[in-house]
Amino acid sequence: MFRQTVFAFLAATPLCAQSLSVADLQAKIDAELKKGSEYADLLNDPDPVRAQMAIKLMLESGDEELIKTALDYGIYSPDASVRNAAIKAFFDGFPRLEVQIEGEKANEEALRYVLSGNYSMVPNPDNYGVINMDIGGYDATANCYWSHQYNRILGKRDGCFLRVIGDIVQVRSTDRNWYEMTFLDEGSLRANTTHQYINTKAETIVTIPIR
Repeated sequence: MFRQTVFAFLAATPLCAQSLSVADLQAKIDAELKKGSEYADLLNDPDPVRAQMAIKLMLESGDEELIKTALDYGIYSPDASVRNAAIKAFFDGFPRLEVQIEGEKANEEALRYVLSGNYSMVPNPDNYGVINMDIGGYDATANCYWSHQYNRILGKRDGCFLRVIGDIVQVRSTDRNWYEMTFLDEGSLRANTTHQYINTKAETIVTIPIR
């Protein structure tokens, strides 16, 4: 029965679908690989200005493959200015971010009070919790990306959450202070912060995967 099914499929397949020779296929593969390599060369240009321009133009192209390539190469670039240009472009897409909050050094009772009050979230027994934060837009006056959650927590005119200044990415915590973030090899941003609710504070580590 299986042989008959396969034979019937082959018989029904147009001859044009079988006309691609091994040489033709190899040529197509080589062309696609070369194209990817050419884009990689542009994004890894030793001149960071040219690399940033390549990222900018690829992101503005509207081509999904080019956009993905630009983000993938740009975010992992060894040059901080190129990397932050890609991170900024990622934020410009108003993504939903997975914000991981760790409070290993925090007082357990204070951490639970702070996270529950701000995010209606209870950390697990390891003092770890995750909240989804939506980037709602960019405030050109404050030079920051605001979040819907921070608009609720800190007030509609005070919802700044993230900002990119030159080679530096900063995150704002609920104590209203800005903290510099470090880029990790696995593609995440991390900062030591302090969360606050009313008069209670808790030391926290905030990690945001860029994906």
